[in-house]
Amino acid sequence: MNIGFIGLGRMGWPIAKRLMAAGHRLTVSDAVQDGPGAMDLRAAGAEWANNPREAATGAEFVFTSLPGPDEVQDVALGKDSILDGASQGSIYVDLTTNSPQLIRRIHDVYREHGVDVLDAPVSQGTDARDRHKGTLTVMVGGDSAVYERVKPVLSVLGSALLYCGESGSGAVCKVVNNVHLFTIHAALAEALTLGVKAGVPVETLTKAISLSSARSR
Repeated sequence: MNIGFIGLGRMGWPIAKRLMAAGHRLTVSDAVQDGPGAMDLRAAGAEWANNPREAATGAEFVFTSLPGPDEVQDVALGKDSILDGASQGSIYVDLTTNSPQLIRRIHDVYREHGVDVLDAPVSQGTDARDRHKGTLTVMVGGDSAVYERVKPVLSVLGSALLYCGESGSGAVCKVVNNVHLFTIHAALAEALTLGVKAGVPVETLTKAISLSSARSR
């Protein structure tokens, strides 16, 4: 299958590498042409595209894995965008932790041009190596029939594929997950600070917590 892939950073690079290992033909693009991800994927046989339009041209599926909403808006709706190169009947899948409002707008714009859109943000679970091992959690929003078309490809990336509902639902699930995660981080920092100020070393506190009911990764 011909796949365009845009965004070859810490998450995108190993995800794109897994797609290539599964036998898909990739055309890749990134803002940094000589970055380690771009260099590695090109050495492995991926075609290089100078912009999102070129990456989308001739692709059945186009994936993005980008830092955030600003970058997604640029590659999806800006100059030389994915839409400029995408064919009718192709599918754009955004893996980014993105704004639900933005992906819904992109979904509506692309639908007018015969291109389907899924929001499919990923989580690497408890192990940073998950993005290399195909055991990501993928939270998908969009039309269920479109999801079924993309599901065989997504299964290369994730062992937990969750269909969350209409467009933007995957993005909502990922944002809620992150809000909860950051809340845990903040609470743990406050609790450890309290314990240290009360005279117990942080190493002892973390051991006590990890062996008790408040344990977490």
